[in-house]
Amino acid sequence: MSLRNKVVGTLLGVFILYVLAAWFVLSFIYTPAFSQLEHENASNQLRRVHEFMELERVDVDFLVSDWAEWDDTMLFAKGEYDDYIEENLSEAYLSYLGMNFGAILNADGEVVWGESYLGDDDVSTIKDVFPEGLAKRDALMSPMESGEYATGLIDTAHGPAIVSSASILWSSGDGPSGGIFVAGRLLNAEHIERIGKTVLSKVELLPAKHDLIPEKYHSALTELMVGDVSDVFVQDADYMYSFRLLKDLNGENLALLSVREDAHISGLGSAALNMTILTLLVAATVVTSSLWLVLNGTLLRPIERLTAVLRGDHEKSSKDSDRDLVATVMRLSESRGSISKRNDEIGELINAFDDLSTSLKDATTSVWRIAHLDGLTGLANRRLFMESLDRAVEQSSSSQPVAVLFIDLDDFKIVNDEKGHDAGDKLLIEVASRIESVVGCTGRVYSPENVIVEDLVARIGGDEFVVLLSAEGSAAAANRIAADIVSTVAAPYQIDGQLCEIGACVGIASCPQDADNMENLLSLADSAMYDAKTAGKNTWRNYVAGFDRNAQKKIA
Repeated sequence: MSLRNKVVGTLLGVFILYVLAAWFVLSFIYTPAFSQLEHENASNQLRRVHEFMELERVDVDFLVSDWAEWDDTMLFAKGEYDDYIEENLSEAYLSYLGMNFGAILNADGEVVWGESYLGDDDVSTIKDVFPEGLAKRDALMSPMESGEYATGLIDTAHGPAIVSSASILWSSGDGPSGGIFVAGRLLNAEHIERIGKTVLSKVELLPAKHDLIPEKYHSALTELMVGDVSDVFVQDADYMYSFRLLKDLNGENLALLSVREDAHISGLGSAALNMTILTLLVAATVVTSSLWLVLNGTLLRPIERLTAVLRGDHEKSSKDSDRDLVATVMRLSESRGSISKRNDEIGELINAFDDLSTSLKDATTSVWRIAHLDGLTGLANRRLFMESLDRAVEQSSSSQPVAVLFIDLDDFKIVNDEKGHDAGDKLLIEVASRIESVVGCTGRVYSPENVIVEDLVARIGGDEFVVLLSAEGSAAAANRIAADIVSTVAAPYQIDGQLCEIGACVGIASCPQDADNMENLLSLADSAMYDAKTAGKNTWRNYVAGFDRNAQKKIA
């Protein structure tokens, strides 16, 4: 039964004055609410796109900081390791890690190595991306003096790019700086289109200049440049546009981020309200009290409930916005079961949003997995491991200790170089499976709705793994598991019909016995792993306080 028939059947005999009053209420109070929903939806989409770009920036930061604080990189920057590039960065290895360019500068600001990767087989020099040279980029060179790193957006010969530069230090983190390590990822058209498909919106990255963008965007760019606003929204008959001005490392205007969505919320809302007004014009026979009861029960209350479900908790601050977004989408789907069993225009409006919420949930879960899981092995990545370790350390005690096992593979680089990266990837996947089987978490599925785990295996580098033991964090259990990992990893592998043999060194550190915070705990486990390397590889060691490790180097 349609909304028209429902209202017509109950509003016969309504006075004309009440019909006019109802028309005023619906047109001037509730219609703007749909426009507000349209605005909030566009704002949330723009925020999600920007958060997705931030996740990619964090990914670049992790890679650069990891390579910059490596003894081999320091030796190469100082001119003391001639085979560094051939052994570590040959065959466009940074491109394999998802970067489009990378460079190493010595302490004098001179480029001692630099490559750019603009296609599958296109390897060129760094000048292809920075024709004027890197030394003139003050913001990128700033880590040379500060000993920290610079991160953000920068303009290149091929358009905007996410870039990070870090001071090259010894693995112990001390100085002085031996130069800087630079890497970045281009935000080209293909990259931006992939982001748009992920968030289900049309995304564009345009030059921040009026003469290089369509005229319809001019007013938005002007308002962002001269106004005290961060985001601008423009709506026409078919689309809602949201804009944000992106700045480079020097604080200069770099690009105009545009997100376009179909303006369907206002259209569906207006259609439903117009049908209601038309119905009320015919229904002039029902008394004022009956009119209010019917409108409240069949129109106003469902609209208010829909508005509340759609808004969710977006106005509340949160440390984990991607999980809150999934929760909001779930509330929308659950609420549909109770309010959308209607065969009218309001039911059609709710059904349309339900379809959107399903797609949005899948896209949000995909973004979460990209940010928290290792793309090769499916294990937790550094970010998810550190979050879990932080929780475990907070809950640890002398009666409930937490142990961290730092695992570095022996002779993996030999297999990777001799048999190829594809065989190396397959070997890493098999190693990950064996470590999971020892820890007892094989087949675990991680999702934004449930990521709290007791024991966790993560891959945090090329051939580096870590294990968090909170359910079995005692010294005896940690030693047993470390020994099992060493023996299990050392068993021969069959990769593409070829026999492969590697080993593993494991370092163990415990909380609160060895350290009382996650940074020190991970660092001490790393140090203990180096003790195992020094002892002859393919073994494990507990952290021993007071041992001098300043002179240690990374062992292949």
